[in-house]
Amino acid sequence: MKNLNTDTLLSFSTIIPDPIWGNIPLTQTEEKILNTQGFNRLRDLKQMGFTYLSFPGANHTRFEHSIGTMYVADKLFLFASHSFPEELLKNTLQYLRCRVAVRIAALLHDFGHPPFSHAVESAFKKHPDLLAVSEDDLAKLELSDEIKFIFENPSKYSHEVFTKVLIEEDEEIRDILKEIGLQAADISRLAVGEPCSEPFDLFRELISGDFDADRIDYLLRDNYYTGQPFRFSLEDFKERIGFRRGGKTLYVRHEALPSFNSLLLARDRIIRTVHRDRKDRIVTQMTIEKLNEFLRAKSDGNPKQKVKLIIEIHQRYGDHTLTSELANFEAKTNNKDERILMQKIFSGKLVDEKAAFTFEHMNPLLCACTHVINVNLGHASNLICKRIKSLYRNFDDLIFHVSVPPIPKYTAHVEYDGPEGPEYAYLSSASFVSRGILADAISNLAVYLYGTGKPQKIEPAEEIPIAEDEIGFCLRELKGLKRDLAEAIIDASMRIREDLARPDSQGRKKIAGIDFLLAVMDALENHIKTKLGGSNICTYGGEYLIDLLVNFIKKQKQLAIVGYNDNHERDLRSALYLDVQKLIYMGLMEGRRRPAYIAGLKFDVGMTRHHLYTTVHDRSMSIRGRSYVRCVNLKQLYPEIWTQVSAIQDRAKNELLEISSRFQEFINPKTLQEHGDFLRWLEADMIPRFKEKEACLLIFEPLAKGK
Repeated sequence: MKNLNTDTLLSFSTIIPDPIWGNIPLTQTEEKILNTQGFNRLRDLKQMGFTYLSFPGANHTRFEHSIGTMYVADKLFLFASHSFPEELLKNTLQYLRCRVAVRIAALLHDFGHPPFSHAVESAFKKHPDLLAVSEDDLAKLELSDEIKFIFENPSKYSHEVFTKVLIEEDEEIRDILKEIGLQAADISRLAVGEPCSEPFDLFRELISGDFDADRIDYLLRDNYYTGQPFRFSLEDFKERIGFRRGGKTLYVRHEALPSFNSLLLARDRIIRTVHRDRKDRIVTQMTIEKLNEFLRAKSDGNPKQKVKLIIEIHQRYGDHTLTSELANFEAKTNNKDERILMQKIFSGKLVDEKAAFTFEHMNPLLCACTHVINVNLGHASNLICKRIKSLYRNFDDLIFHVSVPPIPKYTAHVEYDGPEGPEYAYLSSASFVSRGILADAISNLAVYLYGTGKPQKIEPAEEIPIAEDEIGFCLRELKGLKRDLAEAIIDASMRIREDLARPDSQGRKKIAGIDFLLAVMDALENHIKTKLGGSNICTYGGEYLIDLLVNFIKKQKQLAIVGYNDNHERDLRSALYLDVQKLIYMGLMEGRRRPAYIAGLKFDVGMTRHHLYTTVHDRSMSIRGRSYVRCVNLKQLYPEIWTQVSAIQDRAKNELLEISSRFQEFINPKTLQEHGDFLRWLEADMIPRFKEKEACLLIFEPLAKGK
């Protein structure tokens, strides 16, 4: 290791001209990384996959994107430096080590990305068994624990895991980092936004968060190369971003909200106009099916060969390498249907879009079933395609595609100046634009059925038994292939729920996140109606609902909530919040403000009830939500949720009774201050007590007409 000082750590030696950011300076260390074999692979990875088929300019690569991300990360680091801990600012060498670490981590953030943009990732999501390898077979291979974990738990796959592992295992990268006194483990974790050692852990959100360098660069770069008009200035955020004192949460100053919103709007625009382009999505889905066939054939039941091939795809393959492999595979195959599909991909002759559902035309139940299907997409696709093929002849190259919208995380805060110091609000509550973009992102949900030929209905068709009520309403106006597709989606979601609800070897059931939220809300409503006498339920503040859900998930021993259990708490809270918003926009939950009082409390202080009303953020079940819970038999599949929620709320009921007793002593009926005093007392005293008992959800009953 060199004798480190401020000159050797951050001495710029060359400049790279970039069409987005102008001249980007590089250090000798960064130059060495750019010249490694592993990093040069990124020159052969198109940033936008098959988008170039409709937008010919979209041929830029992850190589240049990575350099741009490094530049942006460095700028954000400097903009936020005013909020760093004082001991870090005073230690010049440590400060520079952090800055260099952020630059290099951003440069390497896509180091393990597979070819074809996100097509390979989607192939593993749709067909997770492609990754499945038994523990006995893995024990015979020399692999890191992280890689073994992916092959043992295919549903946990992400390219970030390979990025982290490959940075740590690449000898060239490791030696370069060692020269400047940095550990590959710290850089790898920082590159993918995972917790790492101090002081580097502070800067995770600069590379992976709401306002990160990766997102800023790809938005400007993708818009530029696809000809989309977008103006944005990083300088708008100079000293307007930072980290909350005593914590690691990133904030944006309220003066910078317009610029932040423009970034979100640009993201929403490019998703709608570019990422959902018809040709791109169809070719991507065709490629996913071909990758499925290719990987199965190449592994040929040999676990060692399978593991080696998948690692090589992330470590050595570029777009051209994988294209060549697929072409050779197509030439050798004896299956005529497979050859035809591959020829269509290479020649640009696409399968046709035969049926589609977009969010605007999907019933709430169909929306929810689509999200449940996405939990086990491969199995669902097989069920749906098998069902459609049994109903129609002359229907070839059948592909089922669920397009689930990428949604902003909304973990960042907005900082305001308060009378007693800085005050913070969640981004989604601080900006109507942010809430609108969230709603728009959720509404990008869509379902497609692709194929070739002229499908002809086979008569008589076997009928799927569909329940009445909400499901019947869902299908009443549909006809032909579209109705059959909707029935197949609902039927597949029912079967997936039944599969998830079967206990595994450890006696644990699984449940989709959306089903879990609705089951908990229904159980809460049932408890309040039967034991507190409330008739209509809402919750005091969306945050208290999230608190209850987080505590509930942490204590779970009987249930594994898909997508929640392995999250860090910050990401878990974000995922829960976004799923609640999904349910509100889908019409299965309600979110509004209205007068309410606490159910179960008895007040006898000579006042009318009106004095106790307060405006609350209402999160409650809708009529459609209750109907959904009944139609898909959630209470029969997961009775333990109702049992556990009832036990938690029984403990909370005693607290409610104590509130009633103490409130009578607290209120002075001769004044009109009871409203504000009560709320202050509630926030300062009772809310913390509820949190300690893991029953932090306060239940209210809205004002009924005529009372």
